[in-house]
Amino acid sequence: MFYGAVKQRFATFALAGILAVAFRQTNIVWFVAGIVLYAHEMPGVAGIRWGRRMAPLAVVGVCVALAWTLIIWSQGGIAMTPQTRSEHMVGLRGVPNVEFAIGLGGLLFFPVLASTGPLILRAMRSLRWALLFVGIILLVGYSFKARHMYNIEPSLVEGFLRNRVIYAVTHTPLRWAFSFVVAVAIFAFGYVAFLPRASSFKLPLYAIGTIALLPVELIEQRYYLPLFALFWIARAPVDPALERSQLVLGLSLSVAVLTAIARLQVFI
Repeated sequence: MFYGAVKQRFATFALAGILAVAFRQTNIVWFVAGIVLYAHEMPGVAGIRWGRRMAPLAVVGVCVALAWTLIIWSQGGIAMTPQTRSEHMVGLRGVPNVEFAIGLGGLLFFPVLASTGPLILRAMRSLRWALLFVGIILLVGYSFKARHMYNIEPSLVEGFLRNRVIYAVTHTPLRWAFSFVVAVAIFAFGYVAFLPRASSFKLPLYAIGTIALLPVELIEQRYYLPLFALFWIARAPVDPALERSQLVLGLSLSVAVLTAIARLQVFI
């Protein structure tokens, strides 16, 4: 979908967007972001007004929005059953999901984010930024409790590698170490450079990513993929040594996770 938006391939964008929303109704957030990106990347054509060029995009957007609204109205929510529907209500229950995404992103992109280390240390010399840093740690430490069946029910905890990690974070003092990681990652993601062409999308990307995660109480990695993928595409290159370290980290984590899944016989 975003490939179609950047390359201005309308059929690719429209088909991918429709499929994305059809498979997962919460993807409507990313579809709206895709429309904005498509319009932003649309080149000017002499003799053709902007409104006329936007007409096909507007038609697709309106049709998808109407279909999405009809599905939500007919189902009574963005989930199929009453139980899952209640878990998809917008509210503070989604805050731990955002926190976990930031912490996980800090781990996955650690070498790239490490390039912002000097900037973070310099910011800590300011009292207001230091207080903000401590405030984030306290906020995450007290809000990341995420009590649901996936980290309480023993059979569900044991069967998923993700749930074992969540259980360890929410039921041990590791929560405070995790809170520190989240605080550092927030500053790092704020300071990391984007490509000049994408620099204006940094804050909107983070905002849309947060909105997309807020309705979801359950912490599942598939919801992070659009945000992480777009960050990876938009970020500016860093020192070659750090880029090589990023590659090694990605390969190492892939091997470690696959090995853990095979040995423990669990799902991811």
